Amino acid sequence: MRATLCIAIALVAVAVSSARAAETRKVAIVVYEGVELLDFAGPGEVFSAAAGGAFDVFTVAATRAPVVSQGFVRITPDHAIADSPKPDILVIPGGGTRSLYDDARMMAWIKERAAAAELTMSVCNGAIVLAKAGLLDGLRATSHWGAIASLRKFPRVTVDAGARFVDNGRIVTTQGVSAGIDGALHVVERLVGAEAAWQDARYMMYHWEPATLSQAQRDELRPYIEYDWPRVVAVYQRKLDANPRDADAAARLGIAQKELHDDAHAAVTLERAVALGTRNVDALDELGDAHVALGHFREAARAYERELPLRSSAAQPYIALSAAKAWAKAGDKNAALALLSRFATKLDRAALTTDPSLVSLHGDARFDALTTP
Repeated sequence: MRATLCIAIALVAVAVSSARAAETRKVAIVVYEGVELLDFAGPGEVFSAAAGGAFDVFTVAATRAPVVSQGFVRITPDHAIADSPKPDILVIPGGGTRSLYDDARMMAWIKERAAAAELTMSVCNGAIVLAKAGLLDGLRATSHWGAIASLRKFPRVTVDAGARFVDNGRIVTTQGVSAGIDGALHVVERLVGAEAAWQDARYMMYHWEPATLSQAQRDELRPYIEYDWPRVVAVYQRKLDANPRDADAAARLGIAQKELHDDAHAAVTLERAVALGTRNVDALDELGDAHVALGHFREAARAYERELPLRSSAAQPYIALSAAKAWAKAGDKNAALALLSRFATKLDRAALTTDPSLVSLHGDARFDALTTP
């Protein structure tokens, strides 16, 4: 279920309700007339697909009027600067940036939001906007090769033209166009972890590997990222044998066993990982799946319910539905209906009526109320 869940969440992350789990970071991508297409779309793809909804991505412009990118893509901004939520991450793409830095209201908004944000990132000549706002004073920065001469005109900025991206802590600048993808993946790696960023890159089919891991660490993690489950079993069984209290090894071994349909061993290994305190939330998801396959429906429901609060709101409806199905199969209608009621607005009501796992709920007035348009 792990790969299917991750891809499904990535595909719907930008369309789900704006309500997010507490750990979800808000990412505001500034768009404007003449914004470079890949400058904003690349980071947008990275953040929206990362870690199953860990980032809430939206576009912001001076107004809500449509803007045109690359001369042929019309974008209707999600927010104007007057009503935009406060972002944790602010992204300034390049393109026809004069429309930004010649707009006093936009520049004031960018400076205000950058001051309060956890991180601000520019792509291409978006760095010029940051430089004009004084946000790069005393810092190293990079940009598209065609904008380097313009960036050098700011004497308080140290230009590193050869760097794919430059991380100053709260300010990240990247070279142009596709480099924004690398910069965004770096930010995901920094904030969420190397594994999440690498999985994100693989989902995008983008050739990228985490720089924070040694070659040996990458070689060890690679089969797990690439879903090479027999190799994962071999690697992490050895690690667990060497250190029986290695929670990460137990989690990855158990996940691989479940993906190989070795449900009995997977359930035992994943229960062990949970008892050891694993922080791998996928271990709980696969534990639930293993118990379902074994017919242990109460144990499955409890695993999914433990997983539920650890997921972002983009993922929670999927997990709640899995738990409700398990409770229904276990004969606990009240528990199943409580979960379905909680997430009713985010579930496909018509699909609930045809789901064979929920057939025991048919005829219950509460279920009928949930599935009636």
